[in-house]
Amino acid sequence: MIYNEEMKINCNVKIDVWDIEVNKIIETIDKHNLIVTNGKNLIRDMLGLVAGVTGLNYFAIGTDNTTVQVTDTTLGTEVFRDTFTKTNLSSAKINIQYYLGSGSANGNTLTEAGLFGDDATGTPDSGTLFARVTHTSIVKTSSIAVTYSWDVNIGWGD
Repeated sequence: MIYNEEMKINCNVKIDVWDIEVNKIIETIDKHNLIVTNGKNLIRDMLGLVAGVTGLNYFAIGTDNTTVQVTDTTLGTEVFRDTFTKTNLSSAKINIQYYLGSGSANGNTLTEAGLFGDDATGTPDSGTLFARVTHTSIVKTSSIAVTYSWDVNIGWGD
């Protein structure tokens, strides 16, 4: 018997924009985002046990709203980067969360976000871009906090 199943990975992000003065969500953005070619190669290298390759470990945001392309290797204009706030593993899924507090990235109009892995550090544009998304503008001030929540789902094709 021959099995020919196709693995499918999709990535979706939910972005909650908080007015911290009244502790209320003022906007929710739900977006499907693209796993770029280098992100797919990162999965390949992890499965192939390539020496020194590590998984996802950094979140970054930026101010460029240029359409996402599979060939992207960085955000368009990265303005902030940090390690994840929280990760949750469940059956064939990882949820990656980042809480951008009121004291970070202020004075920027945020329009893009991404997940980075492998040799990513706190330095902008380091590491391997896994997924990138553009979204409606979020004017970041000290009265605004933002929660990013990615779901990376692994499934099987028909």
